[in-house]
Amino acid sequence: MYKCRPGWKSELCDQCMPYPGCKHGYCNGSPWQCICDINWGGILCDGDLNFCGTHEPCQNGGTCVNAAPDNYTCRCAEGFSGTNCDIVDNPCASSPCLNQGTCSEINNTSICTCLPGWTGNRCQTNINECESDPCINGGTCLDLVNGYRCLCDPGWEGNQCQFDADECSTNPCVNAKGCRNLVGDYQCTCLAGWSGKNCDQNLNDCLGQCLNGATCIDLVNDYHCACLPGFTGRECQTNINECASNPCLNGGECVDLIADYRCICPVGFKGYRCEIDDDLCHPNPCHNGASLSESTI
Repeated sequence: MYKCRPGWKSELCDQCMPYPGCKHGYCNGSPWQCICDINWGGILCDGDLNFCGTHEPCQNGGTCVNAAPDNYTCRCAEGFSGTNCDIVDNPCASSPCLNQGTCSEINNTSICTCLPGWTGNRCQTNINECESDPCINGGTCLDLVNGYRCLCDPGWEGNQCQFDADECSTNPCVNAKGCRNLVGDYQCTCLAGWSGKNCDQNLNDCLGQCLNGATCIDLVNDYHCACLPGFTGRECQTNINECASNPCLNGGECVDLIADYRCICPVGFKGYRCEIDDDLCHPNPCHNGASLSESTI
């Protein structure tokens, strides 16, 4: 008694077994014959005739060619070799390192040495130097390549906003004795007559100064009163005595007024200054040698 080949039975070994007889096919009743499915061959239909399509073994763009059941050949693209085109002949030839990284070959593998500020197996990632929060005093961090820049709040300066800025360095105080630097600010010491943050506002020195209707002219730390006629003094506080010059003639009495005077004339005189002789007998109005006395008029 002899032993049949796997997948066959009967005394003559001419009948296929339902399982595991024709693995990817079927028996049609004929002895010693398996009818195989598409892309399968061999006595038991267990040979893969399309190994390339079923397994896609070729890598890195290689082309697969079916050679025999369960066999294939890879035609590799330039720069690759090996049964499955899995060996890189020159791993640096494709310039895998980004951002000016340097490529080195170690055991048929590319190793990238990155420039400062970059990381990753291909130097593809920019290192975020702002991650450590280097900016202080409210500064905003701007990430750069291999560095950072702090955008400081007003009043601060330095690469980390660590220094109080000298606001007096720009000479903001105009009419001032000096400038005092503060944290984030400054203070001006104004000269007399000036006010405001920068001592650029002239104080109004005219408030309540001029009297008797005078017009005040504001000056720097001073004022000038333009007096109405009849007044004098720094504040126009003094009434000018127009009688001081004795304007009344012929014994007239002077009465001082505002910007004027009035003369009270003695009997026999009239006029603004008593300058007119009011003697009714002169010239003599009497004719033919007659005389006239004022008391008789």
